Amino acid sequence: MRKKYEATDKILGQGAFGTVILFNEKKTRKEMAVKIIRKERVNECQMMIMKDEISIMSRMDHKHVIKHVESFEDSRYVFMVMEALTNA
Repeated sequence: MRKKYEATDKILGQGAFGTVILFNEKKTRKEMAVKIIRKERVNECQMMIMKDEISIMSRMDHKHVIKHVESFEDSRYVFMVMEALTNA
């Protein structure tokens, strides 16, 4: 995750299980929204629902749905990389 993306100090949102932070893709400098979920805050059932969400989002391709770019997982976190929407 950290090899490909660089965190900014901008928090886009927070929820019960984690935080969405603005990242930049190192190679292109493109802004990405990264949802960071702490595994310690989710139970097994919630983890299954989250993985279903990732699976569904990765298959979606519609102008009114945020695009899922990729996901990463380590022993403590799940990282969902999505397009960042701007108000430009």
